[in-house]
Amino acid sequence: MEHCAHCFTPLPDLKHRFCARCRRGLPLTVARAFAFDPQAPLLALCACAPEELAGFVAYQWVQLDWPIPDAILSLPDTASFRLSKAVSHLLCRPWIEVREIKSPGLELLIVDAISPFDHIRRGVRPVLETSPKSIYQLSLAPYGFRNYLD
Repeated sequence: MEHCAHCFTPLPDLKHRFCARCRRGLPLTVARAFAFDPQAPLLALCACAPEELAGFVAYQWVQLDWPIPDAILSLPDTASFRLSKAVSHLLCRPWIEVREIKSPGLELLIVDAISPFDHIRRGVRPVLETSPKSIYQLSLAPYGFRNYLD
């Protein structure tokens, strides 16, 4: 299945690289991708052992051919924290907290388990204030997926 090059929403056809929402105006200031299409077993794995899924996130990062990040961050929830630490270990990149960013112009990768869009927006806002060169965000599955299973 093809996905929007910006928000990674599944595309109904291959006429465009971007979904209709992103063609009207890019809603996020970061590039986004997912390691999985949404499937119910993923939520259970994410809740009990997010570290076990880190290899899939690292593999997706390699497949996307995104630049090597200067640091890896997480969104402020337990599953994302544990997942991002494991991904930083696999990619041999430092894991830092937003408040530890001291210099502008960094390439940053934010690793997220499965978060709703508003949670991601709140997590990205303080990162934008550090003036990064670029931000990439890689999640296990599309945002909002958790809401479907609650």
